[in-house]
Amino acid sequence: MPTITAKRFNLKDTLDSGQLFRYWPHEDGYLIGQRKSLFFVRQQGDTLEFEGCDKRYITEFLGLNDPIAETIRSLKGHKHLIKAAKQYPGIRLIKQDPWECLIGFICSSASNIPKIKRNMDGMSNLFGDRVETRDETRHSFPDPGEIDDLGKIRSTGTGFRAKFIHGANKIVTDNWLSGLKKKTYPEAKKELMKIPGVGSKISDCVLLFSLGFREPFPVDVWIQRAMNEMYPQTKGMDPKKIEEFGRGLFGKDAGYAQQYIYHWRRNLKS
Repeated sequence: MPTITAKRFNLKDTLDSGQLFRYWPHEDGYLIGQRKSLFFVRQQGDTLEFEGCDKRYITEFLGLNDPIAETIRSLKGHKHLIKAAKQYPGIRLIKQDPWECLIGFICSSASNIPKIKRNMDGMSNLFGDRVETRDETRHSFPDPGEIDDLGKIRSTGTGFRAKFIHGANKIVTDNWLSGLKKKTYPEAKKELMKIPGVGSKISDCVLLFSLGFREPFPVDVWIQRAMNEMYPQTKGMDPKKIEEFGRGLFGKDAGYAQQYIYHWRRNLKS
């Protein structure tokens, strides 16, 4: 099996940090679904073993070339944040398929991770094709234009989100999503928010977890709670104001700051 060195990286923390919804524990590693592909990854110390994809892909997908030491150094002046960064220094920002990421975060509206995973698996099962690796069978995630039956979408438990998924399926293309990479952060966010059902948080998640932007600071209930605790001046702020506060505070590494805070606060023992 091919291998790659991955220092200061933690596969489990990265996958479990709320960025990605189609992955499954398998043997002593994980199966990961991305559109038409299904690949296997496991970690042994500073070594990653992988199957079903190539070295270039896994390096890009898992953000292994991100300057993580430099990022953590840039955040050291924030005493509250550095505690989270030191506890979970192996987290990376994933660069996943933008279409799959968009639909996953439309599903995330007023939801939770287990339910989002069920929604995404359900749509894959209904609209995707069978794919196999390591004697495991799953389904691919459908392309833009293929999630075209509103009744089937609703049958996966998406509720009010079904109409937004169906609407996005009608208007979004891979080329349009890819073109967002050439825009500035404000321009790309504005374009994404033209999609019905896509607000500030969802657009920030798509930009951060699939399109390579590092300055978004998505705010959900966990981030709002953590920011209120860490920075009392944010109490009473709405999510948009907290998002602006976070971007102003953490600058170009706001996306990594958000991930450290999110994963730390969600796993904090009460």
